[in-house]
Amino acid sequence: MSKDDHSHPNVMSKVQDAGDMKEERSVVSEKSETKTRKSFRERRLTPKMQELKDQELTQKEKRFKATYEKWRSNVRDIRTRLKQVCSESDMYNMMDEAEKLESELKEQYDRIRLQISPSQEIRRKIDACSAVTADLLQLMRVRLTEDEDEFDTVAERSRLRMLLDNEYARSIYGSTASRVTAPSCHNSKHLSESPSISAMRTEAAAQLAAKRAEVDMEAAIEAQRQQLRKMENQRDIDVIQARLNVYTEEEERDGTRSPPFSKVSDAHPFAHHIPDQERQVVQNETSLVKSLQESLALTRLPTPEPSVFSGDPLKFTEWSMSFKALIERRCSDPADRLFYLQKYIAGEAKSSLEGSFYRKDEEAYQQAWDRLNARYGHSFVVQRAFREKLNGWPKIGGKEYLKLREFSDFLQTCSNAMPHIKGLQALNDCEENQKILVKLPDWVTCRWNRYVTEQLDRGNDYPSFHEFASFVSKESRIACNPVSSLHALRHSAEAPPREMKRSKANTFATNVKPSIPSSSTTKSDPGQIKLGDAEKPKKWNTPTQNYNSDQCICCSENHSIHKCKRLMDMPVEDKKKCILENKLCFACLRKGHNSKDCRNRSTCSICKKSHPTPLHEDRSTAGESSIQGAVEESTSSLSCCVSGGEGGSTSMIVPVWISTLSAPDTETLVYALLDTQSSHTFVDQEVCEKLKAAMEPVKLKLSTMMGRDSVVKSQRVCKLKVRGFSSNVSINLPPAYTRDFIPLDRAHIPTCQTANKWKHLVSMAQEIPPLMDCGVGLLNGYDCSRALIPRRVITGGDYEPYAIETDLGWSIVGSAPQRVQAKDVTGFCHRVSVREMPPITPFAVIKALESDFADTKSGDRSISQEDICFLQILKERIQQNKEGHLEMPLPFKARPHLPDNKRLALVRLKHLKRKLDRDPKFKIDYVRFMEGVFKDGDAEKVENQAELEKVWYILHQGVYHPRKPGKIRVVFDCSARYEGTSLNDHLLTGPDLTNSLTAVLCRFRKYPIAVMCDVEKMFHRFHVSEDDRDYLRFLWWENGDTNSEPREYRMKVHLFGASSSPGCANYGMKHLASQCEKEYPSAASFIQKHFYVDDGLISVKSVGEAIELVKDAQAVCAKGKLHLHKFLSNSREVLDSVEVAARATEVKNVDLNHNDLPVQRVLGIRWNIENDSFSFKVSLEEKLATRRGIL
Repeated sequence: MSKDDHSHPNVMSKVQDAGDMKEERSVVSEKSETKTRKSFRERRLTPKMQELKDQELTQKEKRFKATYEKWRSNVRDIRTRLKQVCSESDMYNMMDEAEKLESELKEQYDRIRLQISPSQEIRRKIDACSAVTADLLQLMRVRLTEDEDEFDTVAERSRLRMLLDNEYARSIYGSTASRVTAPSCHNSKHLSESPSISAMRTEAAAQLAAKRAEVDMEAAIEAQRQQLRKMENQRDIDVIQARLNVYTEEEERDGTRSPPFSKVSDAHPFAHHIPDQERQVVQNETSLVKSLQESLALTRLPTPEPSVFSGDPLKFTEWSMSFKALIERRCSDPADRLFYLQKYIAGEAKSSLEGSFYRKDEEAYQQAWDRLNARYGHSFVVQRAFREKLNGWPKIGGKEYLKLREFSDFLQTCSNAMPHIKGLQALNDCEENQKILVKLPDWVTCRWNRYVTEQLDRGNDYPSFHEFASFVSKESRIACNPVSSLHALRHSAEAPPREMKRSKANTFATNVKPSIPSSSTTKSDPGQIKLGDAEKPKKWNTPTQNYNSDQCICCSENHSIHKCKRLMDMPVEDKKKCILENKLCFACLRKGHNSKDCRNRSTCSICKKSHPTPLHEDRSTAGESSIQGAVEESTSSLSCCVSGGEGGSTSMIVPVWISTLSAPDTETLVYALLDTQSSHTFVDQEVCEKLKAAMEPVKLKLSTMMGRDSVVKSQRVCKLKVRGFSSNVSINLPPAYTRDFIPLDRAHIPTCQTANKWKHLVSMAQEIPPLMDCGVGLLNGYDCSRALIPRRVITGGDYEPYAIETDLGWSIVGSAPQRVQAKDVTGFCHRVSVREMPPITPFAVIKALESDFADTKSGDRSISQEDICFLQILKERIQQNKEGHLEMPLPFKARPHLPDNKRLALVRLKHLKRKLDRDPKFKIDYVRFMEGVFKDGDAEKVENQAELEKVWYILHQGVYHPRKPGKIRVVFDCSARYEGTSLNDHLLTGPDLTNSLTAVLCRFRKYPIAVMCDVEKMFHRFHVSEDDRDYLRFLWWENGDTNSEPREYRMKVHLFGASSSPGCANYGMKHLASQCEKEYPSAASFIQKHFYVDDGLISVKSVGEAIELVKDAQAVCAKGKLHLHKFLSNSREVLDSVEVAARATEVKNVDLNHNDLPVQRVLGIRWNIENDSFSFKVSLEEKLATRRGIL
């Protein structure tokens, strides 16, 4: 062995070990030659990754410590606050905050545990967090079950001190725990260093001192409680004595009475033994007397009670607060609370709690409230209810000031609820504000736009919803000012509203009443019930009045003006004069509004059209009627001997309270007719308007005794409910329909006096109310069978009336038997008119067609104020632009504020794209036409954004002329409506400046040489002013590529589909002619008098005059960038003088020296140019047999 070997024994050992390992591996390899070899590699982090992991772990531990300190601070703060009186909401907030921080700390702990096993310190902290949080939550739950009014500070502090007894709590509460558990804190270090018997003795002494202090504290608390009970007993004695004094004072009203406090002092002899406190006792007794008087005054007020909650989330908060204040705090028994809860909920809310009312324990009561809070009180549910009501609010008209005020009140409600409902913060967004602005009148929107612009110009943000609500509130107050507003001035000028709805004629019954002879005086039977008798109620608080029907304004008799024979027999002019003098509506013959604002139009009983029956005008002449046969009228009369019975006829008519499901507290008292023969329920329209019920227009087919399948206009009303006059049982009505009146004779209404007339009905007489001062507002059909179900029936003899009780109350059905006397009786039946229609003659057909399609006579042309305004606008603003075109504005009635209809334009463009993709030929023609529009400069691309309310997107579509199938024309639809308006609604059409068709044709046939021409694209030759072009925007694809995104363009010219374009084009033509009248007098006269729209027709005496006229007319039109083309003439020399491009298509390829001239249409008439004669050719087409198709 060498020296080196001895000097390095480790090396030798390593070599030997290596040899051994090789031998072992060889042995193992020999034994496992048949096994599959596997390799394993341990994954090790790189230094960089390890460093990142360590940094991540450090960050997690830091976050854990920060969250722990935050939780610890919160717990200590909660313990401090619990030493004082805390409200229920404060304790719930503290519990939520503690649970939230505990959850965050556990989440941080789980993140650390996923990476590495937490340290002992971290595990100790998380365990302490869980235990301390659980102790605090348990303590606060106990506090919630106790009455805070009896809060005991000493006892509460003792209970909080018990939290420190646990070892895990001492590190949390810090110095507090050390002060309680170790009063001798300054000796703690010494005691810890010498764990001897003396230390243990010191600790035991400290515990003994703490226990003695606790016993002393409990004794002091008990003494204070005894003192408190003594004071309470003394207070009860003083209150009883004070009550006795008040009662004594009430009895001694006639004499001089001593002050109340003197009697109180006499009643307490022990007070004389404390002379130093006598004055204080007297003052206390005086205050007690005053408090007792106030409490007695409060007992005389009506008992407050919560409203009935039916499932509206917007009313849940108000209802729950009232229920807890008036019921829950005064009632401690869970069974009683559940009873009242069941009493004060209804509808959907009551159905959701059906299972909770089978139990009567506290848990069931809490479960019921938890379900109500989750379904109706959750902030998300409430904010959704606010948003849905806001989005569903109808559009407010410009003169609906009261509806504006109602909407303003709701906006204020949303604004007040916004701080408490976070979801309503979205209303501050400008997009949401825009959705609300659509519902406001235009004048309010303009003022708000001005206010917003001022705020933005100052550098401020878009105004908040609170500012918007305050703004609308101010505007509504201005609009509804009771003195100086337009609303007040308009109502002061109107006639006062009628106090009571007029009676309507009953068209279902025939009344038979005794007539009194004029020569004798007849005494009425005392037992007979008369129409209009005043009835004095006995036990009912509702006053009654005599029922008087409305007087007819025309003849002052007691009948409806709709049945006035005098008005029917008046000539038409006298009828109009009578209606105007009495300020009646022509649509319903009522006061207070005009026919254009009438919402309750009458239906004629003769022709079933929309006008009152007295204004019906028969078109057949008197002569024809006399030839075919006179009108036969018969009035049936009934004569017999009948005596007055013991009672009148009555039916199932009951007074009810009607309301809507959305506003159950707003009720209206009406009479309801329970009709078992009506298939549907009907309600008076005025009642629906008073209740502000939602109505939907519909048309009905009514079949009655008066006719079958009569089509009438009505409105559908849903979500109504009724209850009896003295009943709390509500019945939900099915969808009902409105009528302008419900026929009923008030003499048929049963009352308590009616029941007293019959012995078998006396027992229920007090259950029927007297005659009410209300109208008939409801006809209940058998589609609501619940209201018709008999609950009790009282019958008498075979011919006596019977009483029937339903859920809506008692009614009496039947009439009294009548005794025959020697007295004549006349029965008044409804008037029966039998009219034989005359046979239809050709003359009658022509007259009927002329009445519907009558042309305005040339001599009857009149000009209106709007026409004058149209001419004034064009006269002041017509000009010639840089391109040489005449430029005119869009003649608006008033500058409009239009809604943004871009969404509609995109939808229509999408439909157009599908049509273009389906029809390649249609696409090629459409794209070629649009390219021509851009090439001619009739449209331009929109480069900048205009004001939102000054933009309108025109819809366009392609149409082929039936006689020109290969030529397409793209029509811009200016009549397309969006949100109830269109561009044509705001444009003035102007006066009729078109020359008479007959006059143009007659002058065309006057002289031998005839010339005809046409203005190429006449409307597109007149441009629109720059300020108005944004009203003519449209969407199109650039270069006609339908696969690209659509771009915005706008038209520069007056459109073919605009209602103002014909007037503007005719005015422009005449304006251009007047400008050139001195230079080209004949051409100016030709343009002004011989053009029918864009077709010019004239005849002259000679060829030379015709050639010169053609050149002058082209020169005049060229000055305004107008192009005359399609020239035709019966003179070949005149045609030869016109260049070929300007000739009509039919004669461009005609050899004027040899070929005959073709036949051409002139204003719809065939003109044989070669013979210079008009001809007609009738080609029958298959069309529908309508008036338009026949004409």
